[in-house]
Amino acid sequence: MQNTSHIFFLPTILRYLLLPLLLSFIVKPTAQGQESYPMTFTDSQGNMYQVEVEERETDSTSTKVKTTYLGRQTTPVPPDSYDRNRIDNAQVDLTFIPSGKYAFDAWTKDCLKSGLLRNFYQTVGDDYCPPWKLMVEGGTDFVKAKVAPKVEGFNPKLTLFTTPQGTRYEGHYDSLSQEYTLNLASGANRDVQEIYALYPKPDGKYFTLGKLNVLTVARQTVKLEVIEVDGGIKDENTFKTYLDSVYAKVGVGFDISIQKFDYQGEKADFFDKKSGAWQDYNDRMRALIKAYRAEHPTTKGSYYLFVLNSSGESRPESNGFMPRGNTYGFVFVNGGNAQTLSHTAAHELGHGVWSLRHTFDEAYGSAIAATEGTTQNLMDYSSNGTQTAYFQWSAIIDPPLWVNPFEGDEESQLAIFGGITWLGDLLGGLAKDEQEKEVENLQKLLDHVNDNYSNYFDRSKSKNVDITLDNYKDWSVRTESHNGKICQSIYKKFNEKADNSFNLYSQGIYVENYELNGQSYKVAVYSTQSSVELKNDNIRLKGYKDLANNTYVKSGYTKKYGIIAFYGSDKKVRMLLQISGDDTPEKVAEQWLNYLAIVVASDEQKKYDESIWDKIKGTISKLFSKDELPKVWEEESNTETYLNVQWYGQFNEIFKNPCGCWKTYPDSCLLNNKWVIITSNQCCNRAAKKIMSDAGATPGNRVIIAQTDRPCSDKNGTIKYSDNGIIANEANFEQAVQIIDISLFEHKLPIMIGVQHPYKDKYDNWYYRCGSTENNPRATNHFIVIVGKGYDTTKKMSYYNFYEVVANNENDGKSKNNKLWIDTNQYLIKGNVSIYNKEDYYIVTDVRQNQGKEYEIKQ
Repeated sequence: MQNTSHIFFLPTILRYLLLPLLLSFIVKPTAQGQESYPMTFTDSQGNMYQVEVEERETDSTSTKVKTTYLGRQTTPVPPDSYDRNRIDNAQVDLTFIPSGKYAFDAWTKDCLKSGLLRNFYQTVGDDYCPPWKLMVEGGTDFVKAKVAPKVEGFNPKLTLFTTPQGTRYEGHYDSLSQEYTLNLASGANRDVQEIYALYPKPDGKYFTLGKLNVLTVARQTVKLEVIEVDGGIKDENTFKTYLDSVYAKVGVGFDISIQKFDYQGEKADFFDKKSGAWQDYNDRMRALIKAYRAEHPTTKGSYYLFVLNSSGESRPESNGFMPRGNTYGFVFVNGGNAQTLSHTAAHELGHGVWSLRHTFDEAYGSAIAATEGTTQNLMDYSSNGTQTAYFQWSAIIDPPLWVNPFEGDEESQLAIFGGITWLGDLLGGLAKDEQEKEVENLQKLLDHVNDNYSNYFDRSKSKNVDITLDNYKDWSVRTESHNGKICQSIYKKFNEKADNSFNLYSQGIYVENYELNGQSYKVAVYSTQSSVELKNDNIRLKGYKDLANNTYVKSGYTKKYGIIAFYGSDKKVRMLLQISGDDTPEKVAEQWLNYLAIVVASDEQKKYDESIWDKIKGTISKLFSKDELPKVWEEESNTETYLNVQWYGQFNEIFKNPCGCWKTYPDSCLLNNKWVIITSNQCCNRAAKKIMSDAGATPGNRVIIAQTDRPCSDKNGTIKYSDNGIIANEANFEQAVQIIDISLFEHKLPIMIGVQHPYKDKYDNWYYRCGSTENNPRATNHFIVIVGKGYDTTKKMSYYNFYEVVANNENDGKSKNNKLWIDTNQYLIKGNVSIYNKEDYYIVTDVRQNQGKEYEIKQ
C-alpha cells in the first residue's frame, strides 16, 4: 500500500477503510503539503466515509487519522412510498435534538406568527416543524434523534434516515438512551439536504416519523480591530476564545487585533438622554469614531469595536451598541467580567457585521416582540445565550435562502431569491409577494451590471452595448446614458407633484452618475418597455410606512446596492433603479426615496411614520422637505452668495512693523543702529483682521482641519513641496464647512482662515516652509478671508470665493478666480489664486469662527 492520503489513491486503501469503524492508520502528507481534514469521500460502492485527524506524529512527516462510516448513496426510496406532507407518530415519537458542534435550530410554530419569518420556515402537516441543522463546507458533524416507541415490536434497526435523492445516513442506535446518532457529511455552499426518518410498513411502504433540514455554509473570516479606550477586555484569551466558540457554530472565524487608543474627548455617559435611543450613533460616539479615524487608517471590510468602562446607563441593553450593517461598535465594561464583555461583543457584532435584528424586533410582529428575554438566542437580551436560528444563518451567508420543498419534482432543491431585503416587508412584517419575486428573477442581471458598471459606463459613451449574459441578451446599455436626466426628471416631476413620461428603449439600461449632498452615486436605470409613465398620485407616498403593500413602488436592497422599482397598473415592472454609493445599500435605498421626492419630510409624514420611525431614522442621513430638495440637486440660487466687503492688501503701510512685514529671528531687528523688539503679527494676519473688523466681525476660536507631517524650522526650509505632506482632519472638516456656511448665509459675515502655500526659489522650484512659531497649526503660513460661495456645474463641486491680501491691487485681491474647492473625498478645502499659476496653491489649515456669533453644528 502506498502511504498517502491523496484522494486519487482511494481505491488502493479501500480494503483498510472497510475494516471495523474508526479504524486508525498512518498517512503521510503529499508533496503539495499538508492535507485538509476532515474530509469525506464516497467509494465505488456508494459508501460514504469521513476522514479526520486523530493525532499528528512528532516527526511532522505523517499524520494519524481515523475514518468513520457515514452511510451510502443508493437508490432513492420511491417517492410514492412515503408521505412528505404528513408526520405519522402513531408508531413512535421521533424528535431531532440539539447536538453536534455546529448550530441547530429546533424552532417552534411561533415563527409562523411572523410574516417575515414565515418565509424561512415550513411545516409538515398542521403541527410538525422540521428543525434545521447547520454544516460547514468541507466539514462533518453529527446529530441525535430521540425516539419513544408507542407500539410493541418497534425495531429501531429498521429506521431509515434518507434524502429523496438516495443519500442514506447510518443511524447508530443506543438502546439505553433510546437515541440515534447520525454522522453527517456537508454539501456545497448553500446546499440543503432534507433527511426523512422512515419506518417500514407491512405493505412495503413507509411511515414518515420525522424530518431534518441540513444547510451547508462556507467558512468566513471576519477581521476585527478591538480598540481599548478607557476600558480593557481584561482577559484577551477569554475574549478571543468566546467569540470563536460562538461563531464557529455558524462557520465564522475572527482575525482579531487589540490596540489601545489615547482619546482625549468625552468618555463618560455615552448613553445620555441625547443619544437618540439606540438607532444611530450619538454625538459622543461620532466624535470618538472621527478622532480614531483621524489618527489611524481604517480598512474596508474590517470592523471596529471600542471598549470603554461605562456607558452611563444601568440598563442591560446599554452594555453595547452597534447599528445594523455598520462598521463601528461600542462595548462597555459596566462593572461586568470578561465573559460578560465577550458576550456583549458577540451580540453587537451580529448587528454590525450581518445586520441581524433582535429576535424580539417589532419588525417580526407583536407576537414575536413579546418573546423578549425568554430565549437563549444570541440576539435576544440574555446574559449567556449563544444560539442562532436558521433565519439568522440565511442572513450570515448572504444571499438569504428560501426553501419550498413541496413543489414539483425538485422538492429538495434550494430556491435562491437573490438576497433582496424589501423595505415594505421589513417595516410591515409581510411575506414576499409576486411583484417582488419578479424583480428577484432579474437579480442575476442586476448583479452583472453592478459588478461591471465602470466597463459598461465607459463603453456605452460611443455605442450601445449588448449584455452578453445568458438569458439576458435582449438587454443593452444605451448610449443615451451619462446625461443624468432620468433620475433628475423623476425628482423634478414628483417634487412638483406631476406625472413622468419617458420614451426609452425596451429592455434598455441607462447608466448615470450623480453627486448629491456630498455623496457620489452610480445609478443604472432599467426599462422593461419603450414607453414608461409614472403617475405621481400612485407613487408619491405619505411616508415610508406606505411601502407596505404598495403595488406601484417598492424599494429594497442587497449587500451591494439599493433598489427602487416602479410598477404599472397591471403590477408589472416598468422601470427599476439600481443605486450604489458610499453608504450602506439600505441607507442608499431609503435616502433615494427622499431624493426622488417619493417621500418628503413634512408634518404629515412625521405623524404617518411615527410608529416605524425608530426603525429607520438611523439609516437616513437627513430626510429633506420639498423646499430643501432643490438645494440637494444643486438647483437653488441661494446656494451661492458673495459679500462685497472692503478689501485691504497687506503691503499697505498701516500693517508694517518697524522692520517690515514679518517678524524676524530672533524677534528683533537692527533699526538706526539700535535693536528693536518686534511684537506685531505678520502683515497678512493684520490685513485679514482689518477686512474682518470693517465688515463687523472679530475672528475667534479656530478649528484646525489640516496639519503637516513635514519637519518645521524657524529658519527658511528647503524641503521640496508635495501635497502628500498634508494630513486632513475629517471630523473637523465637516465642522469647519458648516461654520463657514453659517457665517456667509446666516450671519452675512466673512470668515478669516489660515492656509498653507508653497514658496518658490530662484530656480523656480517649489519648496515648503512652516509658518510663524505663533501659528497654530504650524502648517499655517498665510491668512486670507472667505467672502462667498458658489457651485461649478462642470466640476460638480462647491467652492468658496476669497480675498487675497498679498495682491498688489484690489482687482487681483477681489478676483472671482480666487477659489477654494470643497473636496469632500479628501476632507480638504484647497484651491487657486489669480496671481499665482499653480494648481491647489492654497490648502486651508484652520478656520476661525467669529466672536459673539452662534454656530449650531449638525452632526
